[in-house]
Amino acid sequence: MRLFARFLLLFFLGSLPLFILGQRAQWDFKGETLKEVLVELEQSYGLRFAYGQGRLTLAKAIFHRANNLPLDTALVDLLGKNNLAYQKLGQLWALKDSTPKEQWSLAAPVLAPKQQALAPQSPLPYSRPLPPKIRLSSVVLPPLYSEGLLISLDAQPQAQGILVDWGALWKEALERQFLEELSIFQLSFFGTAEEQAVKAQVLALDIGWGRRRQLLGLQLSLGASRVEESAMGFQFALLANQVKGELMGLQAAGFYNQTARLYGSQLSLGLNRVDSSLSGSQFALFGNLALGQGYAANSLQLAGLFNYSRSNAHAQLGGYYNRAPKLQGCQLSLGLNDTDSLQGLQLGSINYTGHLQGCQLGLLNICDTAAAGLGIGLLNIYKKGGYNRISLGGSAALHAQQSLQIGHPRFYTIYEIGQRLDQPIWLWGFGLGCRLPMEKGYYLQPELLAYSLQEGPDWTNRQGHLLQLRALFSHSLGPGLELLTGPELNFVQQNIEASQALGQQLLWQKKQGDWEQRLFWGWQLAVRYKLW
Repeated sequence: MRLFARFLLLFFLGSLPLFILGQRAQWDFKGETLKEVLVELEQSYGLRFAYGQGRLTLAKAIFHRANNLPLDTALVDLLGKNNLAYQKLGQLWALKDSTPKEQWSLAAPVLAPKQQALAPQSPLPYSRPLPPKIRLSSVVLPPLYSEGLLISLDAQPQAQGILVDWGALWKEALERQFLEELSIFQLSFFGTAEEQAVKAQVLALDIGWGRRRQLLGLQLSLGASRVEESAMGFQFALLANQVKGELMGLQAAGFYNQTARLYGSQLSLGLNRVDSSLSGSQFALFGNLALGQGYAANSLQLAGLFNYSRSNAHAQLGGYYNRAPKLQGCQLSLGLNDTDSLQGLQLGSINYTGHLQGCQLGLLNICDTAAAGLGIGLLNIYKKGGYNRISLGGSAALHAQQSLQIGHPRFYTIYEIGQRLDQPIWLWGFGLGCRLPMEKGYYLQPELLAYSLQEGPDWTNRQGHLLQLRALFSHSLGPGLELLTGPELNFVQQNIEASQALGQQLLWQKKQGDWEQRLFWGWQLAVRYKLW
């Protein structure tokens, strides 16, 4: 009992992101066919749809727009505005055209594809027919979206051609097959007998390895386990687990977990792999792979070394490497974070994104374009729309200054070297700045820098430090060239011998032993050139 409780706790913790990161809908359909829309929704959000033959016009043009709405709300609105009725059973949406019942005729195309349509007759009042026979495949769980095909319930033709409750029939057929093809308990030793492998299993214990057609409960293996179709429940193995179809539940293995589609969690000391859609979480000591091209809804990847996803992701936490084409959440690592589009946070030593709408925090941040975001680090590089300058100038405190400004106009970093011409005093510093527009062609650039003061030709005799706040006004002199000038406020603390030449316009002064503190103002003049 205690072991089972621990299993439930692991499953709950692994599925926690499903409840925290609620799916949001973002689409704009402008005349796409209903079939194209349903395929897109299945790929992008992990939804499942069913429809009856002849009761859904797949060629219908769909018009609808959703902008960051809750997924269920947006989907109900899309169906209502496009005259589609629905019935939701768990994760399944059973659909039909919502044509008024009094307009249906006996010629309604509910017939199977090779049947002849009945002769047109006058509309009949709505009445519920007897349930038709359903032809389903031999699987207990119906196949979900696969290779661009939608689920379709294949019904026998009805004489009345009137509405059928497809959701109820689907559920009834599954319950009937559960009783016929279900095996409650099975114990296998280094393999599974063929007559047992074709059944769906509720509880299985494998000594060595075992395989099942489907799993609807718990599978424990002292070696490796495999499910040929879909699984709903828990898979535990010392070595490896594999589900060739859909997994709704938890996979836990010592070295390797694999499934085609995941709605739940994977836990492994080695590698986790999902070949198609991911809606859940992956936890691994080594790495996680999500190789599907669709939408990874509510996905969390946590690994000791790396996380890799070919679909969109919500959160990736890896030791050294994270990769996703589109991230709506956060990437955290000690090494490299890589995404084509970021809506959220990147935190790592090196961060890269193609399109930034959020924040990058790291030693090196690289971004192609920043629409509404910011990189904060020691070095922030923007290929487009950045502020990248080299500067030559001088001031009262430093007679000659050479500096590099690199980043974004909203936030850039400054690396600067300064010298005194009358004494062998060198200063190197680091600072921050921003560029604020004023009148046309004029900008205000407040900057704050901290310098380390060195004396002597070899820069080995540290004599103190200097803090400088300056407010520079800039104006363009030509393509890529600008002039800056403005006041500066300096605070210096240094050895008395080296401080004699600094601070001629004193505002405040204090001596303490061999050290002296001074507050003085000055004026700065510089020319900056745009690098790219």
